[in-house]
Amino acid sequence: MKDPMLPLRRLARRFRLSPRTRAVVSVGVFGVLIFSVLQLALQFHVMPDANPQLDRHLTQETAAPDGQPQLADTDTRPVGTSFIVWQILIAFLTGTLSALFYERTRQREKLATRLRYERNFALFSNTLVLDRPDAIHHCLPYILDATQCSRVYIFQNYLDTDGRLAMRQTHEACAEGACSQLDNPALQHIVYAEDGFARWEYELARDHMINGVVATFPESERAVLEPQSILSILVIPIWVGKEWGGFVGYDETRQAKQWSADDLNLLRAASQSLGMYLDRKQTEAALKASEEEFRIAFEHANDGICIVDLAGNFSRVNQRMCDLLGYSQTEFTTMSVHDIAHPGDKDLSGHFIERSLAGTTTTGVFEKRYICKDGRTIWGRVSSALAHDQQGKPLHFISHLQDITPVKELVDALTTSESRYRLLADHAADAIWTMDEHQNYTFVSPAFKRLYGYTLKELGKGLPEKLIPAHSRQVIMGHVKKRLASIRAGIPDRSAYRIEVEMQAKDGRRIWVESITTPVFDEQDHYRGVVGVSRDITDRKRAEDALKAGEEKMRLLATLDDLTKLANRRYFLELVKRELDRSHRYSHPFSLIMFDVDHFKHINDTRGHDAGDGVLMALSATVTGTLRVADLCGRFGGEEFVAGLPETGLDEALEVAERLRVVVENTEIELDSGELLRVTVSLGVAELSDASPDLTALLKHADLAMYAAKRNGRNRIEPYTPGMALTEAF
Repeated sequence: MKDPMLPLRRLARRFRLSPRTRAVVSVGVFGVLIFSVLQLALQFHVMPDANPQLDRHLTQETAAPDGQPQLADTDTRPVGTSFIVWQILIAFLTGTLSALFYERTRQREKLATRLRYERNFALFSNTLVLDRPDAIHHCLPYILDATQCSRVYIFQNYLDTDGRLAMRQTHEACAEGACSQLDNPALQHIVYAEDGFARWEYELARDHMINGVVATFPESERAVLEPQSILSILVIPIWVGKEWGGFVGYDETRQAKQWSADDLNLLRAASQSLGMYLDRKQTEAALKASEEEFRIAFEHANDGICIVDLAGNFSRVNQRMCDLLGYSQTEFTTMSVHDIAHPGDKDLSGHFIERSLAGTTTTGVFEKRYICKDGRTIWGRVSSALAHDQQGKPLHFISHLQDITPVKELVDALTTSESRYRLLADHAADAIWTMDEHQNYTFVSPAFKRLYGYTLKELGKGLPEKLIPAHSRQVIMGHVKKRLASIRAGIPDRSAYRIEVEMQAKDGRRIWVESITTPVFDEQDHYRGVVGVSRDITDRKRAEDALKAGEEKMRLLATLDDLTKLANRRYFLELVKRELDRSHRYSHPFSLIMFDVDHFKHINDTRGHDAGDGVLMALSATVTGTLRVADLCGRFGGEEFVAGLPETGLDEALEVAERLRVVVENTEIELDSGELLRVTVSLGVAELSDASPDLTALLKHADLAMYAAKRNGRNRIEPYTPGMALTEAF
């Protein structure tokens, strides 16, 4: 190997430097300074005469035994002080140039690192901004390339079923040669406080980073990190809005890595970008859910709902609005609120729009008459509100229309003639009642007594507990408090309330009742109580409950095997098709295990079908408890079962199959007769591949492998290999 110092040595020879001076040239600026001090001390103290003499060595280049050139001293002659100064100057200049060259190289490397970070961070940010599907999965490799570490991954915080703060790995990018841990089940449920990471929870929740060599970490943390071959690690918290949502981890498995301050600042910025992205996605999801909730409420509301522009024209109406007034949704889009208003009430909506746009009010509640398409007149209670955009600019009005025609007619009848009211109440099929402002019943119709069994005298003062159960009382009082609050605020709520509550009759029966209550005000606009109309809806409620129960039962019957409670054949195939589509889309592995009980026919023949059913139920419970949460399992028919393993290649699937085989073999099954029985299973495993590219091929190949296991002695596992032929089943 050529001597790297040869050019420097030649330079030293050219300027006739002594061996001591040549040595100084190679040690840089600080060495030159030390050498200079020693030379001056030697000049003025060691040899104080007027003409100090020092040895000067002449050198020439000669050939070494290995053929490489070398320098050799040729003679020694005395020299003066001026030559020493000359040597010091040359050594100083050469050392300085060497130091400058080293610093320039270091700055170039630092600049290259900085440019690599900036380039990858730009790609990282663009990926998040463009919001491509699974953006985090695509942006992590840029961070990996920027940091040049072994792995970059994201852990998400969540509360487990016991309410404990835990973390699980959701994303990962690995350098070439690094072992992926994304499918490591040990990393899918780590409880901070109980699994040795309480320090991480404390630090990360306070926006501190975890950074260092794993060998110096607490033993509880090393127990998880060292099996992953992690030598050093950097963990930076991710904040989603104001919530600590997890962390980004950077680890090194090749050598311990020290992160510079610039690295930490840049990676902290990347973590903040991820947090903002996740916060935006959560906000978008919440907005989408809110929009869907509004759509459902809008379309299925019992009241008419409409959106009206600032000029009073209809922009959108729900079906209930069409049903109330008889116009289609298309017809409504060509009409305004004035077109359907009764001539005597046309100004009500117009005045409200004017006041709202003037800023004097944003909500309004009023009663008005409407002309239906067929010429009928109905009374409606309108609740309107002016909606604004984020800048506070008015957008449109949202109005609710409640048909109060029956109640209005009833109130008018009460006002016109008490006798006519009593006649109506006495002969009405629905229970009619009145209550004063102190929640005391003041009148009940004969239908009320038929419904509940109580007379007015028996009800007493206040809301009777014997009539109204506690849970229904809370619902009723909520409406009462809301109404009283509006009255105290000077904006009395005159709307009719419709509620469904459970009541208790005098004979102990529980009755579901639908009640519509309308407030009563005197001439001075003082609240005097309510008028209510109640009807028995118990049969309807029971029918609704029965329908829900029947629908749930039908759903279970359509998807689950009645005996084992596993997915039935049809539902299992549906689930596996979804997983296979995902595996094909992302080029992820997928495996299938088919297995059945050895000698099951003998069990049925010797112990009866009830014993066979008991074996199948016990086996399904054992399999469910052994497979992973993400795995699929179904009964394929008879004693034959199939398990689908997402994200699992053949080798790992064989390990899962072996675990199943051992657990089943070592499980005692207690039959109804009290007999303890052990069974074994034969298992066949097939992997999604070019040889097994779809569900049909996977099922066929897993079945072939299972029968191969039976032929080869049962209670064993066989992977599918090309060339397997189906022979008669054992």
